[in-house]
Amino acid sequence: MPAEELDDLVQRLTVAKLALEAGDQEAALAALDIALATARRLLTDAHDDQLVRRRPAG
Repeated sequence: MPAEELDDLVQRLTVAKLALEAGDQEAALAALDIALATARRLLTDAHDDQLVRRRPAG
């Protein structure tokens, strides 16, 4: 997993946190959406498109 992609994920989460602290819910949700998409892609790429989890998290 390239460090640059992990750093991008951390940066998006940081933007979301700062936006929440500033009261900008729209920017926070947008940053979280991008962070979640990035995390999903990283997991999928790391596991050759196989399901990482067979059932939803509890």
